Amino acid sequence: LKEYKTQKTVSNMPKKRLGIKSYLNRPISDELEDLLEKIFVYSPSRRITADQCLNHPFFERIRNKSAVLPSGNTFVLP
Repeated sequence: LKEYKTQKTVSNMPKKRLGIKSYLNRPISDELEDLLEKIFVYSPSRRITADQCLNHPFFERIRNKSAVLPSGNTFVLP
């Protein structure tokens, strides 16, 4: 009987993994969601590297010579 209950519980579990957006209290961009899901990978060999993080499209805005911050100020890379 115990084995049956375990099998039934496992079969009722969702087949699709929940995205990171489902765990957050506020909306995030698709680019940020993609970056975070690549960062929070358990296996180090499958996890994104620091260089790959910095080259991710999420950071494209600050790779420009100047970017506007949420405060309205301009951020200039040195």
